[in-house]
Amino acid sequence: DSLEQIGEHFITQDRRTTRLQVSHAFHSPHMDPILEQFRQIAAQLTFSAPTLPILSNLTGQIARHDQLASPDYWTQQLRNTVRFHDTVAALLGAGEQVFLELSPHPVLTQAITDTVEQAGGGGAAVPALRKDRPDAVAFAAALGQLHCHGISPSWNVLYCQARPLTLPTYAFQHQRYWLLPTAGDFSGANTHAMHPLLDTATELAENRGWVFTGRISPRTQPWLNEHAVESAVLFPNTGFVELALHVADRAGYSSVNELVVHTPLLLAGHDTADLQITVTDTDDMGRQSLNIHSRPHIGHDNTTTGDEQPEWVLHASAVLTAQTTDHNHLPLTPVPWPPPGTAAIEVDDFYDDLAAQGYNYGPTFQGVQRIWRDHATPDVIYAEVELPEDTDIDGYGIHPALFDAALHPLLALTQPP
Repeated sequence: DSLEQIGEHFITQDRRTTRLQVSHAFHSPHMDPILEQFRQIAAQLTFSAPTLPILSNLTGQIARHDQLASPDYWTQQLRNTVRFHDTVAALLGAGEQVFLELSPHPVLTQAITDTVEQAGGGGAAVPALRKDRPDAVAFAAALGQLHCHGISPSWNVLYCQARPLTLPTYAFQHQRYWLLPTAGDFSGANTHAMHPLLDTATELAENRGWVFTGRISPRTQPWLNEHAVESAVLFPNTGFVELALHVADRAGYSSVNELVVHTPLLLAGHDTADLQITVTDTDDMGRQSLNIHSRPHIGHDNTTTGDEQPEWVLHASAVLTAQTTDHNHLPLTPVPWPPPGTAAIEVDDFYDDLAAQGYNYGPTFQGVQRIWRDHATPDVIYAEVELPEDTDIDGYGIHPALFDAALHPLLALTQPP
């Protein structure tokens, strides 16, 4: 109970706590029954004088040789409080500012950082290794941090094969090598589509039309492989919505209406598909038609080569308007969460159940975290969805996987309350 109270105390301070699984409750009264036996065993050892100063976590001060050579000292180490804060404070008082934690994963680095901040100093605590990173990468990062704080290693040992190069003895030559654009070079023009699934955007000369092009493939966008029905990998329909919204905004329209999906976009294996999105045909009311087509990419990475010209397939169409709707001005009123009068639905097996129905979603699409059903209105569902932390969302208005996951709770309506 006491440990739980301590854990709750630190949780209220936004501190992470971990319950340790250990064989004995060290540094506590639970060690009292074996202290005498431990002291007798320690007395049989031969102690040598240390060659480096040792700060004792038992006292928070530099330990004397006669202390370290005493069995009583090590017995007290087993039983008494670890005065780690006092030890770090003593080092700071002695002028030390940089600390290196040698362990498989940082355990004391945060405690050192807190002590340094309380002392008002500019020191740093650096972990040597991290369990979630390759050792060489973590250790190189630690060396970089130490170097930035004035603690440099022996570089001639680290780079034993390297040798300094002699600089030229003459003044540097000033010659401009900047490449100037040539005729037909559009790299400096405003033709980039500014979206992860699109490459170019070209405004047409007539009817305020636009053409957007792109290329999608499970090879370059691996998350697409995680959206499958039965064994078929499909481009998510929410991706069509995301593309339409981006194109509408780029073309100067505020609303996407009447979006219709005509044909699913099948992504077979690692094949690449060329996308073409056109905005054309302005009517008397200022509305324009948006069409999304694709065809297999012609190139070395697909089977379509030579004189074969695959047909363009219409996948989705919509109407773009510049007129805003009342939905854009709905007031945002804070509400209790989860909403009162709801019951939580178990979601641990949610995606396993969907897989049994043929919906095979990978980790990026498994965004449902919690679901609640309304008691009074059983066909009303509330849910929390989120993407994995490592998902790249740059450039998306709303990532298709997140949008798709927001629709998954609707499948829970097929289950009895």
